Amino acid sequence: MREPVIPFSKLLAECNGNYIAYQRLLNTNEWFERRKSILKRDINLCQQCGKGSTIGIDWLPSDHPYKESQFWEDEIIFFDGHTEKNYIPPATFGDTPFFLTIPISDNGVIVAFQGLIHAPKAYHLEIHHRYYLRSSLPWQYRDDALITLCNWCHRKVHSDGTPIPVYQSQVSRDVELQKFSNYTVCTRCNGTGRLPQYDHVEKGVCFLCNSSGYIELKQMKVK
Repeated sequence: MREPVIPFSKLLAECNGNYIAYQRLLNTNEWFERRKSILKRDINLCQQCGKGSTIGIDWLPSDHPYKESQFWEDEIIFFDGHTEKNYIPPATFGDTPFFLTIPISDNGVIVAFQGLIHAPKAYHLEIHHRYYLRSSLPWQYRDDALITLCNWCHRKVHSDGTPIPVYQSQVSRDVELQKFSNYTVCTRCNGTGRLPQYDHVEKGVCFLCNSSGYIELKQMKVK
């Protein structure tokens, strides 16, 4: 069972000066509000694949063929004639989907029908930190440091071999970026210094920039 969301002040009091696990920081009111604002900015869509969260249909009988299926929500059609348009995934998400329409009831009376689009797997949205700041709590980041990703894209970002940059503070990050502002980003690795598809060769080091990420710095020692 998931821990209840609590204010950061209460978490501090509970820990009484002891180490606080990062996951517990993501279970605070402050992070939930910050997360909500980024999701709203990104219109509740993964900014890499364009997909939104899926839902299951809990009330289906246990032997129903769609009981374990996941769906994207399409439009809701009300009997009074108006519709509410929800998320429709792009045409690039895989096999041709099948559609399902379910009734929506109000006090036992069907008032509308919800359109659903079958998803090949479960999706939920997460907030990714583009970089980490040692001096900041998870919600104390600028908007451009945070981006909405689905669970699958988020997993890929953290497993492709490219480390997430870590800085002492926002100021130190800005200073470091300024130092490299006049350098040419490597066109082969796009500045990451690594090529995950060639991980079997020298751990995927980009030889064009010598893992520095910039053409002018290719003589730097690979870290």
